[in-house]
Amino acid sequence: MRQIFMTFHKHSLAIFATHVAMSVLIALIITPICLWGIRLGVSLSGGAALTDLDIARFLLSPLGLVVAPVIGALIVTAVMLELAAMLVVMRRGDTLGQTLRFLAGRLPRMLRFAGELILRVSVIVVPFAAVIALVVLPQIKEFDINYYLTFRPTEFTRALLMAAPVALALLGTLIWCLSGWVLGLPLILFTDTPAKACFGKSADMTKGHRLSVCLTLVSWATLMVLVAAAVSFGMRAIIIGLMPPITAGLLVVSLLALVALVLWSLANLLIGAIGVGLLATSIDALFRRVMPLRSMQRPVHGV
Repeated sequence: MRQIFMTFHKHSLAIFATHVAMSVLIALIITPICLWGIRLGVSLSGGAALTDLDIARFLLSPLGLVVAPVIGALIVTAVMLELAAMLVVMRRGDTLGQTLRFLAGRLPRMLRFAGELILRVSVIVVPFAAVIALVVLPQIKEFDINYYLTFRPTEFTRALLMAAPVALALLGTLIWCLSGWVLGLPLILFTDTPAKACFGKSADMTKGHRLSVCLTLVSWATLMVLVAAAVSFGMRAIIIGLMPPITAGLLVVSLLALVALVLWSLANLLIGAIGVGLLATSIDALFRRVMPLRSMQRPVHGV
C-alpha cells in the first residue's frame, strides 16, 4: 500500500492533468450522447419521464432494455477511457497528446471489452435486482420514490432492511468477480490478448492475489468515501465562511457565489483525480507484479 501511495505521489501532477482533460472530453462528447439517447428513447416510447417511477418504467420497457445497455456501455467506456489514460501515463510516461493517440488506436478493443464487461456484470446483477424488486416494490408502490426518500415511512424502512442482505450479497459477488477481472484493462492496452479472452487471462493472473485485490478494492472505496466526506465538510465550512452579510449588495453576493462554485468544482476535480488515480495506481502495481514489463508483447491494433 505504501508503494501505491508513493507511485501516486510521483505521478500526481500527470494524474490531475489527465483527469481534467478526460473530464472535459467526457463532458463535451459522451455526456451529451447519453442525454440525447435517454431523451430519444423516452420520446420514441410515447411517454414522459416526469418522475423516477416513470424513468424506471421506461428502462424496464422493451425499448428501455435496448437503450439502457447502450447508455451503460457509454458510461463504462467513459470511466474506462480515463482509467486507461492514467495507466498509459504511468506506464509509458507519454504526454497527453501521445496518450490520446495511443488510446485511439485501441478504442475498438476497449469498446469490445466494455461490452463484454457490461454483459458479465448484468448477468450477475439482474437476478439480485429482480429479488430486490420483488421485495421492495410491493411495499413502496403507493407514492413516488421521492416521497419515500424524503419522509422515510415505516414500510420504506422495512423494505430496505429486507433487501439489505440481498444487496450485500450482490456487492460481495461483484467485488469478488471484479477482483478477478481487474487486469483486463491493462491486458487490452499493453498486450495482444483478445478482448473476450482478457477476462479469463486476468482471472488466471490474479490467482493467489484475489483476497488481497478484494481488500484493496474495499480499502480504496472506503478511503474515497472518507476523502469525499472530508472535502465536502471542508468546502461547506469555507462556503459558510464566504457567506456575505445581509447588507451586502447583489454584486458581492454574485462574486462570492462564483468563487464558491469554482472552489466546489475544483474540489470535485480533486476528489475524482484522487479516486481514479489511486485505482489506476493499484491496478498498475498488481500488473507489474504479475506480468513484468520485459515479458509484455507489443499490442496490436485490431479487435
